[in-house]
Amino acid sequence: MKNGEGTGLAQGSELLNLKIFDNETKETTSSLVRAALISAFEMGARIALMPFSLFPVSTELNEVIEDVVNKGMLLITSAGNEGSPVIKGSLAANDNVITAGASDQNGIPNVWSNYGSSVDFYVPSNLNVSENKKYENGTSYSAAFLAGVIADLLSKDGDIISKDDVMSRLAFACGLGAADLNNGITVNTAIEETLKVAEAVTDNIQDRVPLGADINEILSREETLNKSYAEFTGYNIVAEKDKNLK
Repeated sequence: MKNGEGTGLAQGSELLNLKIFDNETKETTSSLVRAALISAFEMGARIALMPFSLFPVSTELNEVIEDVVNKGMLLITSAGNEGSPVIKGSLAANDNVITAGASDQNGIPNVWSNYGSSVDFYVPSNLNVSENKKYENGTSYSAAFLAGVIADLLSKDGDIISKDDVMSRLAFACGLGAADLNNGITVNTAIEETLKVAEAVTDNIQDRVPLGADINEILSREETLNKSYAEFTGYNIVAEKDKNLK
């Protein structure tokens, strides 16, 4: 959002906000996240953005995550900002969840971003949060940005129902073929260069992926570019190298 105008990605999306953090402790629990996920699913949400760290994750929450994912819900979370490997047993390490790390404007993972095989994408994180050009960084912003991209994908292709679907569509959107998936998805460019890539591969995407997303709609809306350039340093998506993306 910018001044309540709703500029940015996935402008046609409906937002459902569920409170899970205590006002005083600023903390949450597996039971609260579990209840929120169940409520969101029952209210018809297709995407659940969880831009926070959670460790440990209870067995009950993991069971709900597996259940809603199997029913077609897409879950996105942030990797964390400690500059260390994602902790095994944390929300970010759950294989059913799409995990976003943070990159700079050249698509290089930020040194403070958590990393490891659990990180599925590195996404821009430098966000202007006020008219005074106050910038914030964090993998929570990366996760939100990725959720917007995925929401745009869903608006064009309702058949996307799994994490693998998302990974495959974004791989093709970045100009990669099926043989390249195991090597990861890398777009090491700033906005203008990414738009050139998007324009060059759009026809290829539509030919190779039935009902595939129009990457120009995802990344190069003229209005979004004009209004959001200051907010995001670049539309760069980087998938963890050597990760099996089948």
